[in-house]
Amino acid sequence: MTRRPLVLLYATALVVIVVDQLSKAWVLQLLGNREGSYRPVLDELLWLRLVHNSGAAFGMLSSASLLFALAAGGVAVGILVYSRRLANANWLVRLGLGLELGGALGNLIDRIRFGYVVDFIDVRIEPRLWPFVFNVADAAITVGVVLLLFTVFRPEPHANPSAASGEARSGERPA
Repeated sequence: MTRRPLVLLYATALVVIVVDQLSKAWVLQLLGNREGSYRPVLDELLWLRLVHNSGAAFGMLSSASLLFALAAGGVAVGILVYSRRLANANWLVRLGLGLELGGALGNLIDRIRFGYVVDFIDVRIEPRLWPFVFNVADAAITVGVVLLLFTVFRPEPHANPSAASGEARSGERPA
């Protein structure tokens, strides 16, 4: 069995990890390591704001860093083990799992290095609508989930009803 189709999954994960870690290093260099440091980027809409997140994506369930480190490790191992069966999977599935793997490992690296995840993207939409600060890994995980849900719930292409019911005989043209 060829492993070539898995390049999409692994390359996506690698790109997410690299971009995530480089963006976090840049933000830490720019803002320092003092939580709450911030800098506007795009008027009042987009800010860089440093948050030490010991919870889940977007700061939910804080103070559970070890639990989320174990969960991220489990997800990564699960995807790596299961990926051997994905050579013939839809490319959206492979892309979505690559985003999930890269995001999980990007945040796991932070939890191992710092004991928390470095979040810094602060989109200032009405705070009651979007109160979260996140990072590249969180965004990748979210997009990966959306892609996987799309592949699960998308409607199947319509089959030819007469061919499916056996109405047309061999050699005959359906009406």
